[in-house]
Amino acid sequence: MGTGLDFFSIIMAKAGHKVTAIDCTDAMLNYRKSMPMCQKTRPQWDLDTLVARGYSELTCLTNINERVYDEKRKFLYRSTPMFMIAATKP
Repeated sequence: MGTGLDFFSIIMAKAGHKVTAIDCTDAMLNYRKSMPMCQKTRPQWDLDTLVARGYSELTCLTNINERVYDEKRKFLYRSTPMFMIAATKP
């Protein structure tokens, strides 16, 4: 199976599909760059969005893969580090 860039190829591979190609054409790269989520690094996008929507007292833990995965899954998911955010809305 062939996919576009980023997470879709990972999702399909995790679902058991054999990903054999990723579309890295200029058109796909330009499309990806135009997407709002690709213009900021996460979790910074999430934090900025929560603040803009009135949340406060933000706490962010980055790369929680170390806390939730065994060694095999740490290796498998190393390209998609997880994070956790807690926020309060007054």
